[in-house]
Amino acid sequence: MDGSLSKHMVIEPPLPSPALPSQWYVAITVPRAERIAHRQYLRLGIAAFLPLREMPPPKASQVLVEPIWPGYVFIGEPIIPTAERLFRTAPYQLEARAMAPAVRGIVSALGEPIVVPPGFVEGWIEKADPDGLVDKYQPPEQRRFQEKDIVQILYGAHAGAFMPVVKVMGARLELKGYCFGREVPVEVKVEQVALAEAAA
Repeated sequence: MDGSLSKHMVIEPPLPSPALPSQWYVAITVPRAERIAHRQYLRLGIAAFLPLREMPPPKASQVLVEPIWPGYVFIGEPIIPTAERLFRTAPYQLEARAMAPAVRGIVSALGEPIVVPPGFVEGWIEKADPDGLVDKYQPPEQRRFQEKDIVQILYGAHAGAFMPVVKVMGARLELKGYCFGREVPVEVKVEQVALAEAAA
């Protein structure tokens, strides 16, 4: 990593290769306004990162690009003095909305913004391409799974869960899940899952 967000952001006016902030926070956006909020923060000189993934639409051939975490955008400590009031002015939730209208507030606890664990956002930035795309869609016919592979379900009823492959059935997989402590079979389409190493 080059310690810069320059390949993931376009800032207006341009700033010279802003360094990664020492702390990251999570902004809560208006529904389906993640990209707008992302741009609004960048224009304010606040480091922002929106990880994206490609998703196949249900009944079309065109791949969709959507946020990995809908409704949220990572934002860093201000990188220009005029933006410092975001975390210096109370109440900061109202200030956050005033500065970026597409934002509802900042994830917080006991009245204070929650700091994202060190290294978490940096890890996603390292995996992302210049547009913030982390998970690129791979057509089902190009995916190969074997029994005992650990996969992550990308969307559907068990989205986010990690399960081992029990049986490969062409375009479908049987996985081993658990419900109330009991082992249960889970059947998914190949395009719903990715190998755990690739999804991590």
